[in-house]
Amino acid sequence: MVPAVAATAVPTAPDALIQELGNQATAISKDKGLSDEQRTVKFREMLARHMDTQAMAQVALGRYWAKASEAERVAYVETYSDYLIKVYGRRLRDLGDSRVELAGSRTIGVDDVIVDTRLISGIDLIPISFRVLKRAGANLIIDVLAEGTSILVTQRDEFSAVIKATGSVAGLTEKLKTIQ
Repeated sequence: MVPAVAATAVPTAPDALIQELGNQATAISKDKGLSDEQRTVKFREMLARHMDTQAMAQVALGRYWAKASEAERVAYVETYSDYLIKVYGRRLRDLGDSRVELAGSRTIGVDDVIVDTRLISGIDLIPISFRVLKRAGANLIIDVLAEGTSILVTQRDEFSAVIKATGSVAGLTEKLKTIQ
């Protein structure tokens, strides 16, 4: 069986959740008392609590989800979660003196909101949006959009190419394990 949504996520309004996560991420990034390993652990814990990696993994796999065996799904979701944490953890470590500013939010469905932010780093403004869905009473991030492009759509295209090259979801899973 595929793991359930993180039960430790605390219910909060989507925009407040994203602002709080932005504040936490920049505080962790700026904390000179933390080693890179400690910083990574803190980011991993934060993201694991507030991202629905199960849903994200399924969307990123696209049509191959239905074709995968239960064992392939379980292995893939576990590996995808680690992969996602590695990718975002690395980006969060690089925040430095940046800060996150809310730029608005819009409802796209029942319990489904896109929260727009700007990452302010020196004179650079980087638009980043987060799709937040309420599940089991908790608001969880289910996608990130950088300059309007969904990471899940990008991953689905990339993952499809890897599956075609390796011939299986298991091949993709092994490939994700090698990404640092």
